[in-house]
Amino acid sequence: MAAPGVDVLRTMVAEAQRRAGPAQLQPLESPASAVSATNIRDAGTLYGGALAAAQLRDFAGARNLLARLKPLTAEIQRANNAVELLSIEIDLLAGAVPPSASSIDITKATSRADVMVRARALLAAGRAKEVSERLQTWVAAHPKDASAWQLLAVAYGKQNQNVRAIRADAESRAAQLDYPAALDRLKAAQGLMRSNPGSADYVEGSIIDTRTRQVELLVKEQALQDKIDR
Repeated sequence: MAAPGVDVLRTMVAEAQRRAGPAQLQPLESPASAVSATNIRDAGTLYGGALAAAQLRDFAGARNLLARLKPLTAEIQRANNAVELLSIEIDLLAGAVPPSASSIDITKATSRADVMVRARALLAAGRAKEVSERLQTWVAAHPKDASAWQLLAVAYGKQNQNVRAIRADAESRAAQLDYPAALDRLKAAQGLMRSNPGSADYVEGSIIDTRTRQVELLVKEQALQDKIDR
């Protein structure tokens, strides 16, 4: 998750492959009191190794470790869900549409991991409308989630809702405190609305105008603070 570098990723893969011997792996069991520290460590090592292998673009190796991991977590729902998301992540890194995308109901996704990974899977499957509908409610509740805003921008773009896409991109920049870039994108959205009056509705236009004024103030405050800090 912290992009540790190629050498560390290779070490993670090697450790996972070492633990993947058939005699060493025992499934996690429920209730939690039956789960040993060794079993948990095995599952975690295989999970990390599978993800590391995918990041190294060794997708065959990643899927092999994933196959060894799945039986370990089958009896615990939360762990099984994490492995399902890992499977989707590996497919996405490989540039493939995850097979599970056809059955995903993103309205039932509640955790951030569920929402973000399943949204990316749906985008890969060409189901951008479902993604934008779910992410609209997500960013309304989590307005500082820059990655969610950026994913929403992609979803809008795939639906040719260009003004909304630009505004979502602006909100992503604002969430990262890059107010000048956010202001630039908001003004681009205003320019697109002026040149193409039918590109956005009145409500969206009003939101963009309001956010433009707000971000202009933030740009000025940031510039003033920079002068003070010097």
